[in-house]
Amino acid sequence: MSDTSVSSTHQHSAHIRENLLHSGFYLGDQDLVHHVHWAPNGRKDSLFINKPLQSHTSSSDNATELTTLSTVVRIMDNNFWLTSDVGWRAPTSITAHLHDAKATCVGVAPRSGPFHADFLIAAQNATNLQQQIATPDFNLRYGFACTGEGESTQFKFRHVLFEKINGDNADDEFIQRTYDLDDWPVHSEGARNALDDMKSTHHAIPLAAYDVDDQLIPPTSYRQQLQGALVEIHFNLSHSAFKGKDMYTADIHSIRVITVPPSTATTKKCPLILCL
Repeated sequence: MSDTSVSSTHQHSAHIRENLLHSGFYLGDQDLVHHVHWAPNGRKDSLFINKPLQSHTSSSDNATELTTLSTVVRIMDNNFWLTSDVGWRAPTSITAHLHDAKATCVGVAPRSGPFHADFLIAAQNATNLQQQIATPDFNLRYGFACTGEGESTQFKFRHVLFEKINGDNADDEFIQRTYDLDDWPVHSEGARNALDDMKSTHHAIPLAAYDVDDQLIPPTSYRQQLQGALVEIHFNLSHSAFKGKDMYTADIHSIRVITVPPSTATTKKCPLILCL
């Protein structure tokens, strides 16, 4: 890579970092914990944006807008299941139906650059946020930032691939952000048969994932363009507690590739994709 290319890359990264810090919801911002708070959201707890409180405003009125957090990570080659069917082939004890499958990936510290230094702050902020809502006397914690410490922290993200069609979400806006199951790519006959059974009940929800040219990444290219890449990822964090466990879930809002995957990630042989 030429000196000019390196300089351009550094400038691009610096611009991204400046915008993330300016948002107030960057996980690598030391002041992040002062900008958000936990509040009940149905059967779970979610992070909400702090609003300036007036004397007549109750705490419940403050929980009005969900926080979309952001961070910059390198998506691990290992444990990459951020694909259009997560490798589902047949019912299992954990995932009985394809429509229950969640696409997941793990983000780790960038190898160098300004985002590498920010990662330590991000890991500490994640730990602090999880601790704020942790259930007393619960010793088991799973999900978002529950593996590793410091630079070795691993962030787990997920994407809900399929959403059930009902009267509440069958509007034009919902339809526009979905795929018809006839056009959704899968990697096995079992998954294709499962899609056929789901046609009248579910839609597929593609990732809002964009490449370095800001073009939407098609579902057939998730592995090729995301596995091993340095990405800016935006997500909503939630917490639930059950059976003595605290569970933290980071639902992906959007992904933008900053640096494309190295050749070792992009040249891996992928299984045949079945599209009708």
